[in-house]
Amino acid sequence: MIDASGLFGCSWPRNNATTSKERKIMCSTHKQFTVTLGCAVTVLTAGMLMVTPTALGQMSQINNPDWSLRSPAIHWPTGHTPADADLFAHNELLIHSACSSVWPYLVDAQTWPDWYPNSHNVKLLNSSDGKLHQDTRFSWDTFGVHIESRVHEFVPSSRIGWFGDGTGMSAYHTFLLLPTPEGCRVVTEEVVTGSGAIEFRKTDPGAMHRGHDLWLSSLQKALSRSTSDATKPLSPKSQAPGFYRAMLGSFEVTALSDGTAPRHVDKILSKPDIAVSEYAADHEMEPVDLSINAYLINTGAHLVLIDTGAGELFGATSGLLVTNLEAAGYRPEQIDTILLTHIHADHSGGLSIGGLREFPKATVYVDERDLEFFVTRKDDSNESEARITSIKQSRATVGPYLESKQISAIKQNGEIVPGITSRSQPGHTPGHTAFLVQSEGHGLLVWGDIIHSSEVQFEHPEVTVQYDVDAGQAAQTRSQQLQLVSDKGLLVGSEHISFPGLGHVRKAGSGYQWVPIPYSATVTELDPK
Repeated sequence: MIDASGLFGCSWPRNNATTSKERKIMCSTHKQFTVTLGCAVTVLTAGMLMVTPTALGQMSQINNPDWSLRSPAIHWPTGHTPADADLFAHNELLIHSACSSVWPYLVDAQTWPDWYPNSHNVKLLNSSDGKLHQDTRFSWDTFGVHIESRVHEFVPSSRIGWFGDGTGMSAYHTFLLLPTPEGCRVVTEEVVTGSGAIEFRKTDPGAMHRGHDLWLSSLQKALSRSTSDATKPLSPKSQAPGFYRAMLGSFEVTALSDGTAPRHVDKILSKPDIAVSEYAADHEMEPVDLSINAYLINTGAHLVLIDTGAGELFGATSGLLVTNLEAAGYRPEQIDTILLTHIHADHSGGLSIGGLREFPKATVYVDERDLEFFVTRKDDSNESEARITSIKQSRATVGPYLESKQISAIKQNGEIVPGITSRSQPGHTPGHTAFLVQSEGHGLLVWGDIIHSSEVQFEHPEVTVQYDVDAGQAAQTRSQQLQLVSDKGLLVGSEHISFPGLGHVRKAGSGYQWVPIPYSATVTELDPK
């Protein structure tokens, strides 16, 4: 029995005689009136409201703000109308390009992953030219679900709609392109039915809307880049895919570049005079590009990603991790384990894009002290603006995994998966953690943010960075770790030393020196002891 009393401002007793096709809801009033819900009309008369199945479907969307915005110009196939929806989304965006320019991006589905981060592994099954057409069948992964799709409506530069079937759900997604004097108004709507859609609506009702907002904004950016490129001479604007692969015993290690973060080091390091002097001696100009590195460990039994880069948080020079992961031959949905050295935008920011999990099947391991400090803590109005921003970013990127119960607390100095153990090294953040990777007598220590500036902090370990939560403890931990790895000759993976950030540390006078591994054009042993 559906209790809809709150919808109509009246109350009624439950009636066990109602059927699934007809719900009789008794109301105290005796006046006759009509309530219109979209295209379904129900009549209250003599204290009785007849609710049709269509009206019930619409009631499921009563709190969905997209429902009132649905376009009457959309063509819906039978069984997949908004009235049938268990989950519905409406999004639209005015793009300052002709609809004929927008259209190629929608029908060239194989290139969606190049500009839309919520699409992966797109495969066209019956297209001779690699584009979508009437009745084209294609498969792809989105929202962490594998979808089998078929184009149902195809009007060039105007309309395209496709069916999509996934586990426990059936969908129809449509794009409508409307020319305007300013460009093209792109309207996209989707209807999803089934138990999977109902569960999706319960756990995160706004996820599909956010995903489609990201789709439209990414489409706009792609068109903007294309227009800009067309008016400039051809010249390289980025590096080749950033990954470096080697072996560690029987484990495969792939260093992945997320890009760089330009920083004025004299503004973020605790001793700016030393910073200026050291960088000048190395002939480097500010702002300095600090590498953002992550490390993928294929143990054979697990695919483990240590840190996730900055995602969409640091702008155009970063957020390249998934692109480089795919260039290295892997997909985000293959990752089963993510280890966070700590929660900061450039380490945990790549977990989610637009509020959507980038690694839908991964369990995320993080020290519970960081989780409490950056995500689950109570809001404090006395916090600095920078700390408040960091907390908001952390909740947006780590939060979706917490909601889906994919977060697991790190057991310090314990094994996480066979061959990988944690090492507590607090200071930079309360739960800052290193990970020791070992296979067949070979070892690699991925140490997070022990070093931000290789030019300064090896020779001057006492120099701290403004991002340290406890600067004194961070400096002490750095000195301990530098002595440890130099004494033992332990190979290091460092997230902010120039890519790939792999090398050794040796003692040099009162300080230390970084010794990068020699580049190899083939996949060789990282730690040839």
